[in-house]
Amino acid sequence: MSAYDFTGLSPSDFEALCRDLLECSLGVPIQSFVTGRDNGIDLRHAPMDGQDWIVQCKHFARSGYAKLRSHIFKKELPKIKKLRPKRYILATSLGLTPFNVDDLFTLLSPYCTSRHDIIGQDELNALLRANPTVEQAHFKLWLTSEAVLSRVLHNDVFVQSILTEEQIRQKLGLYVYTDSFQEARKKLRNKRVCILSGVPGVGKTTLAEMLLIEYLMDGWQLVTIHQNIAEGQRAFRHDKTSKQVFYYDDFLGQISTGEKLGKNEDRALLQLIEAVSRTANKRFILTTREYILAQAKAEHEHLARSGIDLHRFVVSCEDYTAEQKARILANHLYFAEVPQRHIAALVKKGVHRRIISHSNYNPRIIEWMTRVPEVSACRSASYPSVFLKRLDNPSALWTHAFENQVGEASRHLLLVLGSCGNGIVLGDLQEAFEAFYIGRSRQYGFQASPSSFRKALDELEGNFIQIERASGQLVVSCHNPSVLDFLNEWLSEHPEDVEDIMRYATFFEQVERLFNVFGIGNKLGREGRKGKEAGVVTEALARTLSARPVGLSKADSIDDEWLRKPSSIWQRLGTCCRIGNEVADAPLRKAIQGHIDNNLANIHGDPGRLWEIMSLFDIIGGCKWLHRRTIDEWHCKVFSALMAVGRKFEESLYGLSAVAEWLVANRRRFDDHEACQLEERLSSAVSHEVVHHSGLDDPQQVASDLANVEQIAQKLGRSFSDEIRRLREALTECGEMEGYDADALREYDPEDDTSSIDSLFEALLE
Repeated sequence: MSAYDFTGLSPSDFEALCRDLLECSLGVPIQSFVTGRDNGIDLRHAPMDGQDWIVQCKHFARSGYAKLRSHIFKKELPKIKKLRPKRYILATSLGLTPFNVDDLFTLLSPYCTSRHDIIGQDELNALLRANPTVEQAHFKLWLTSEAVLSRVLHNDVFVQSILTEEQIRQKLGLYVYTDSFQEARKKLRNKRVCILSGVPGVGKTTLAEMLLIEYLMDGWQLVTIHQNIAEGQRAFRHDKTSKQVFYYDDFLGQISTGEKLGKNEDRALLQLIEAVSRTANKRFILTTREYILAQAKAEHEHLARSGIDLHRFVVSCEDYTAEQKARILANHLYFAEVPQRHIAALVKKGVHRRIISHSNYNPRIIEWMTRVPEVSACRSASYPSVFLKRLDNPSALWTHAFENQVGEASRHLLLVLGSCGNGIVLGDLQEAFEAFYIGRSRQYGFQASPSSFRKALDELEGNFIQIERASGQLVVSCHNPSVLDFLNEWLSEHPEDVEDIMRYATFFEQVERLFNVFGIGNKLGREGRKGKEAGVVTEALARTLSARPVGLSKADSIDDEWLRKPSSIWQRLGTCCRIGNEVADAPLRKAIQGHIDNNLANIHGDPGRLWEIMSLFDIIGGCKWLHRRTIDEWHCKVFSALMAVGRKFEESLYGLSAVAEWLVANRRRFDDHEACQLEERLSSAVSHEVVHHSGLDDPQQVASDLANVEQIAQKLGRSFSDEIRRLREALTECGEMEGYDADALREYDPEDDTSSIDSLFEALLE
């Protein structure tokens, strides 16, 4: 067994190890408390007679004896005297001399009953030798030992193809244990094959690396598959003595881009999986993104028809919990040796909790903000605010990666995604990307290849973007909100990129977003660029006005599902009008007028949605660049459409109240006959809604409906007496709600229980 120095453990890891060792060596149950400012208690044995034994765990492996003694004397001894335990045991990761033990025993008497109650580094190693099961259970202990590191670092395949020596040492210390680790070990032991599946950034590859290190320590030969299964087949040894572990990272990655596996690659993959599962001295570790495996079985005949159920080998790597995020942050602060005054500033202000719950939480940002240059660049008092600002707007991190760490195709893909907004079906993104990338390659003379899109996806996924399956389709979106913020900022500051995206735009949503968010139309109008640049917008509108809708949005009420954004010709014509308002370019305005004329003449096949028609009516009224006759003609056509959809107003009473308000505001634009027609249909809709759809058994809904009907009556100058009486009677029948307890109805929020998370960081302050 190795002699451990325990420097690879965090304070919470060390305390858990001490608890298990003392339970085995003392033969008594040991209670564990949340790590941190413990009032003198880390661990406790509490017998029935009330004579407690108290254990404190001091992880001072990186400090000297003088610091440990000072800490015990100044901070812990007063707590011990107050608690007056029957027995006090001190466990420390620091190596102690006989003089140190005598000194501490004298200091802690009479609470330490013998010198054996002072347990230093050597004594802990002796306990580990006597209890090998504890050593095996604490995988991080032996994974970070010099013996394991030496064996791993002498494995050329691992060091050259997977991790460098510095990366190995860093990852071992920072790794946060999850249930997936133990499940994967069991899967490999029982099935010999393990497929690690999960979303990008959840730690599949790191988990695979931890498993590989364990096998390398036990003398297994590593076979890494880079390109195709043939590499593994050639390396497979059929003798009974050669222990081999095969590793294939992202083994189905190319399927996410719509490509097929190479010829017979699916069959060869199944053959190798089957061979490994039948051979006692072979193991196979594979990783894949969570949505790809089902797609692979659907698209590849051999995978679908094989008798091998790949899912029996799968271990799902779940997203990080709040506690795991906390441990990742605590580990980075500890192993990066962030000064205690900086950590204290985070904890004192509760900023560590805000970091953990932040929507832009990302291990890469955590790593960045615990690096020596970042920490040393700010005073401890300002460290919390600087940390939060980086999370709020991590543009410097994304800018550096965008400019220096990703390729040309990847940058173009991100620009296209930024022009579409957050969320687009994979095939639609590819179409828009290829138009932009190929067009620009011809414009600026760089090389584009058929594989550019696939390579860009592979490079960006898990960093800038994420890909998920939704309603049977693959959806590409920004990895977190900060990426979209960065893209918005980049495009706002780079008008040449915006102009080129407009030049090669494939979908109307791109034109609309470039106009709404980045103000290309306003810039053209303000700067008077009425020639070639305005022509780009003219061509884009002609090219995309009739394109299929591609915009997506999240539906919070439906399990955060991606749904297609509604997009009608009414909405698009409204955008055209607004562009004409802002871009004072005669050819562009003439083209817009032609588009609107043509579409309004053939609009009867698309009744549209009420609010979009009303909005277009308003926008047309504000087109000062149009002749009054043209505005009147367009208003007449839009009014006809409004009357068509108004035959059956499918709106709630709240919506109908807003329609009434709109009608009053625009009454001057209608003649008396038109206004009466709209009022009659609106009144009929109100009566129908009260009779058929009002929630008459819900007092809150009835009260809301009553208020809306009364408002409509006031706006239109009508009584609605029958409807108001019906609602008032329903409200009386319902009666007042009694016993309403807002606190009782409030859902439990696990983030409210922050004591265990706080304790992880308080433990760093000793």
